[in-house]
Amino acid sequence: MSERSEYWNGVYQKRAPTEVSWFQAQATTSLSLVASCGVSRDSAVVDVGAGASTFVDGLLALGFADVTLLDIAEAAFESTHRRLPDVHLEYVAADITKWAPPREYGVWHDRAVFHFLTDECARDGYRSALKQGTRAGSHVILGTFALDGPERCSGLPVQRYSATSLAGEFENVLRPVEERIERHRTPAGGEQSFIFVRFVRV
Repeated sequence: MSERSEYWNGVYQKRAPTEVSWFQAQATTSLSLVASCGVSRDSAVVDVGAGASTFVDGLLALGFADVTLLDIAEAAFESTHRRLPDVHLEYVAADITKWAPPREYGVWHDRAVFHFLTDECARDGYRSALKQGTRAGSHVILGTFALDGPERCSGLPVQRYSATSLAGEFENVLRPVEERIERHRTPAGGEQSFIFVRFVRV
């Protein structure tokens, strides 16, 4: 187990899913952006950094059935297993910066993984996985802390983005088509600013 995966497994083993700062009862912004993609419900969807998120519940409610959940912490999946015991989902415990996707996805979703990649080498690994796991016309939804968002999360430093700077990280790979700001209310009552950008793979 890598140091990074050990760290995140510890987070999920020590705290309930509803206690982490990124918990959402409903992933409203993400699901709205997925709906905006206009893709067939047969499209394959991957949720990068899925954790114990209810995003997958929303996807299932929309009619998506081919869903892959990826997280560096295998412990993060335990809550989803309990919540959706009879639903066939693909669970992948992997570091996105080192992952080699075995297939291409019509929708790539990431809320709050990319902003933890504060060094260029890690971001290069992420971009490599994304390019291998998508094709021309695939939709990519990325959510990160906005410029006025927190500088740290879960004890770790993060990289904050504007829609322009986030698009710049994927120049010549992704074309931005839509952006949204989300003011996320944490379980503790704080507020965090997120920027979401929906892209199309070129």
